[in-house]
Amino acid sequence: MDHFSFRELQYLFSCESINPRHKIWLRSIYSLGLSIEEMIHAKVKDFDWPNSTLRVSEGMRARTIMLPKTLAYELRKNTFGKNPEDYLFSGRNGRLHRRTILKAFESVGELTGLEITTRKLKKSLLLHLFEQGWNDKKIAEYMGYRNIRSPRRHIFLSGLTLDYEHPIDKLCI
Repeated sequence: MDHFSFRELQYLFSCESINPRHKIWLRSIYSLGLSIEEMIHAKVKDFDWPNSTLRVSEGMRARTIMLPKTLAYELRKNTFGKNPEDYLFSGRNGRLHRRTILKAFESVGELTGLEITTRKLKKSLLLHLFEQGWNDKKIAEYMGYRNIRSPRRHIFLSGLTLDYEHPIDKLCI
């Protein structure tokens, strides 16, 4: 399958044997729809803690993402004692490296038996947001898509059918 079910994500995020640092990377990519590059380049100054948002910029596109409450708490703890110019997730020589994250995903995959990729995490978020009732425009903004049709294309390519319940169906007894 090209995306995770809610049950698989619950298992992944609650697995005790996963390094806590790796778990927050996974949660950040899934919850915020980040690419690895966006996560690597996120700095402490990009957060607006009073409004619980993260400003992400990748090349020419920039977007502001609302932080889920549980993740906001974890990220806030992660930034404690850091300077505004510090990277959110730092490596040995400052910035975290892409290969480090990919290796972490491989080791988590071996522990859990799940194939973990950034693409799969992001596609899971997209599908789950649709299932929660988010519209195309809202999802496109949140995920950083330039084209409002992109989310719908991913839904179609996944083979997922969305069964929207009509309000009248709720009224009829």
